[in-house]
Order: sequence, then structure tokens, then C-alpha cells
Amino acid sequence: MSSRRVRPVPRHVPIAVLACLVLAGGSAVAEAPSPAERVRVPDPTVSAGEVAKRLSRYVHVEVGPSLKKLDARTLQLLRKLVEASEHVERAYWDQVSPDGFAMAEELDARGDTASRDLATFLRVNYGPWDRLAGHAPFLGPTEKPEGASLYPHDASRREIEKWIADHPADRDAFLSPYTVVRRSNGALAATPYSKAFREPLGRAAAALREAAGLTDCPGLAKFLAARADALVTDDYSASEMAWMDTGACRVDAAIGPYEFYEDRLMGFKTVFSSVVTVTDEAATAKLAKLSSYAPDLLKQLPLAGEGMADRFEAVKPSGITVADEVFAAGDARAGFQIRAYILPNDEKVRVARGTKHVILRNVVEQRFNYLLKPIAKAVLPDDHVEQVDFGSYFDTLLMWQLAHGFAPKSVVLPGGGRVPPRVLLRQRYGIIEAARAEAISLLNGFLLVDKGVFHTDRERSIPVTWLASLFESIRAGTAETHGIAKLVVYNKLAEADAFRYDPATRRFSVNPERIRPVVRELVGVLLSIELNGDYDAAGRLIVDYGLVPAEVRGKLDEIAGLPVDILPHYTVRALPR
Repeated sequence: MSSRRVRPVPRHVPIAVLACLVLAGGSAVAEAPSPAERVRVPDPTVSAGEVAKRLSRYVHVEVGPSLKKLDARTLQLLRKLVEASEHVERAYWDQVSPDGFAMAEELDARGDTASRDLATFLRVNYGPWDRLAGHAPFLGPTEKPEGASLYPHDASRREIEKWIADHPADRDAFLSPYTVVRRSNGALAATPYSKAFREPLGRAAAALREAAGLTDCPGLAKFLAARADALVTDDYSASEMAWMDTGACRVDAAIGPYEFYEDRLMGFKTVFSSVVTVTDEAATAKLAKLSSYAPDLLKQLPLAGEGMADRFEAVKPSGITVADEVFAAGDARAGFQIRAYILPNDEKVRVARGTKHVILRNVVEQRFNYLLKPIAKAVLPDDHVEQVDFGSYFDTLLMWQLAHGFAPKSVVLPGGGRVPPRVLLRQRYGIIEAARAEAISLLNGFLLVDKGVFHTDRERSIPVTWLASLFESIRAGTAETHGIAKLVVYNKLAEADAFRYDPATRRFSVNPERIRPVVRELVGVLLSIELNGDYDAAGRLIVDYGLVPAEVRGKLDEIAGLPVDILPHYTVRALPR
């Protein structure tokens, strides 16, 4: 698939300039802090040279659609959506590192190179913890709380669970994805997001209402108005439904609280993000038929056990959209850039309206060119490297998209009643869900080869490309949900001889005789855990298989000098306001 080449930003552009152009999310709409508002910046825990070294592993690139092809009104709309995104980003800062944004501003004001580099690295990570190094602190000695700033920093999992058990009237508020938990007069209390982050969300809502008046697409206007209401009322259901009914609008925005991964304490809370896109209508049309295979693929899943199939279903089929990213903020680019998304996560909305499957084509292409190709040459034997092309990389991502379209309905409780698997699996749910999607994506690739949808060469190239992408993913952090999930899949497949490592050549390969049956077996294991809500089995799987094996650790050390991610310079920022 062809696309407009997004050129790298010249290496000679100073980091300080890039900090403003690329990473200053919110700076264009925020006032400079007064002396009284300034926070104390702790001393760095790594050297200035080490910070500069870590920053050098990011490739600076321009990201955005061809602005010359967009009319003046569309450009106005995009600018307003970026403004709303910057305000939502401030709420995200408050969720993950309340002092982080002010610390970055303070470091910028110092003017020296070392301070500016620290400010840039703060913005890359949305806080003083390196997300690509297991959240290790680089500014001050404080460890990152498992619950970020969504709970009291000293709260334990046991304390939260005991409070819910002892105060059943608080259960719904504590389990809500849209509340933070705080201490008040010695007790725990849940505070709605609209109250906890009133100022940035109020500004974001105002910008979204203005944006609604700038679009000629009625469906998008309805969503933007509904989302503005949701940000100040915490009732997101209506706006999620409206988002699924926007129709064929060229411009779109996934803006709001979506993902649960930042909550490593309980797995209950969502965090804010935004991705603004312009759809590539021609590329999207080519993929329109793919989602129609979802029901057939669902029937092929290994759902062993009586009644299992009745509790698992394909989310209402949705087309896969190919779009160019215009701007991203918050969780969508915390530490690393997302390549695609499947939203919303509200199960009721997913079953009633389906999901939006969006592939960020310009980001995918940049990641393939600057990250995956060098990695493949370093980790795979020559006969495998030639199979890693952009088409296989893109198809691997398509399979991952389809895999997320299969959703478990519920877990049947021993005493009667049903609950979503997330409630029982708690903080382990995200890893099991992500590992399930990874395994099913491989299985889907094989099944579509059988159906003649994919050429037979994909039988080999998809697992080979997945193996190379393992290193792309876990270099973004082995303590992150998706990194752990990838390791679970790799270790299970390697244990069963589907993946092999040659210590003489230090290269990894796929065993074509074993890959299919082993993948199918793993899918069955993951589905069983999820559909039974088996918290203990999830824990055993993560502990036993979510670690970095010696051969992978050695290869990670070998490729440490390769780029770890792209840092986007959003072309939309060049537009006058």
C-alpha cells in the first residue's frame, strides 16, 4: 500500500525547538506559571549525558496529512480539535504526574541544554519515569505508583478491595472508570473526573462545542457536542454511541478517557487521550470486505467446554479505517506512539454498535521504515528477513484489529449472575486481553490463508513479521501491558518449539511445522482464563511466561543502539491560529 512519505525532521534541529514543536502538548494553550505556582524540580537520578543518549534513540519525523489537499474550513476544524486535545492532555498529566507539566515548564525556563533535554524527556514520558525502562525514575528518586495518580500514592490493592467490601454503597463509584480515589478525613472517597479535572475538561468541552460548529458532517457535529457534555457530566455512554454513528466523515477524533493500562493497581480506571485523524477514503475502501469474515473466524476459535461459545461473540462487524494521524495527545503517545486503535471499550456500546478499527497509516509506515526494518535485519536469519515487508507488517496489524473484534460477554458466577471478565481478573485483565488478541491475530492470519483471502506466502511471512515486531514492542517497555502480553505469547510458543533461537548465529526463527497447532492451543488457554474469570490462572501465566528470557535479553542488549520509536513533529502545528 502506498502513502505519502513523511520525511524525517532534520537532525540538526535543536532538541529545545523540537520540545516546543513536537512535545509541548498543552503549551500552546497554557499560561506561563507564576513564581508562586512553580514546583520544585528534584535532582536528576541519571546524568545529562545519559538523558541525551536516551533522547537520541528517537527518530524525529513529520506526521500529518497533506494539508494542501484540505480546504480552509477543514483546517479550522483540525486546529480546534487540536486545541481540545491539548486541554484533555492536561487532564492526563494530572492523572499520571500532577507536577510533571509544571516541572517541564520550569526546566525549559532555565535555558541550559541539560535542563531542556530533561524537559523534553519529561514530555516524552508524561512524568519523571522512563516508560521504556520499566518506569525507572530519572528525575528524583520516587518510584512510580502502581495506580499512577488515580489513587492515593500509599494505597494498596488490599486496602482498596477491603474498602469496597466494607462499604458496599461505594462499590459502583470505586469501580467506575471515570472516578479517582482520594483520602478525605482519614477515609477513602471517589471523585468524578469532571470534578477532579474540572478546569482542563471544561476548556476541552468548550473547544469541542466550537469544533462542532465548524464541521459539515452532521454525525461528527453530534458526537463532538455529546462528548463535550460527557466531559463535564461523566456520562459517556451517549457520546460513545454517537461516535459510532458519525458515518463517513473524513475528519474524526477519538478524544476522552479510554484505556485502563495506566491503572496497574486495580485495572478499573481509564485515562485521557486524543487522536485526531483524516481518513484515506481510497485505502479504506480496499479493506471494506475484511471485517465480513469475522463471524466465520469466530466459529473457528477453540472454545472448549459446555456453554463457552454462548458467552463469546463477535462485536458487531465494523469496517477497518485507514487514516493519517493529524495529532495525538495523552495516553495515545505516552512513551511510544500507537499505530492503531480499536475503540470504544464500553462493552455495551461495542455489542450494540460495534467498534471503530482505525489504522494510523502514516505512523505505521514510519515505524516500519525506521524501527522494524533495522530490527528484522538484526534478529532474524537472512531467509526470514526477506519475508518482512510492509505488506506483511500491515497485514499483521490488520489481523490484530480483527482479533480485538471478538469480545467475551461475561463470566457466570458460582452463585448465579454474570459479570464482565475485567471485574474478576482486575489488574491482570489488560495483559490477558492483550495476549489473547496477539494469539488470535496469528490464528486469524492462518485461517484467512485457508480461505484464500491472503496469498499462501502469508502463512510464513505473518508469524515471521510478528517475531520481528516482538522486539519492536518490548523495546517500548517490558513492564508495560502490551510488552508483557507479547512476552507471554513468545515464551509459550518458544517453549513448544514454534519459535527457535540459534545461539551460534544469535538469530530467531519460526518453525513452520509447529506454529499453527501451538498458536491454536495458546488461544484456547487464554480464552479459558478470560471466560472463567480465573484470576489465579492469569497470575500463574503472567508470572511464568511474562518475563524476558535470556536469549531475548541478550538480543535487546545487542540492538540497544537502534531507534526505539519515532517522535512526531505534527505539521498541523505549523498552521496559523
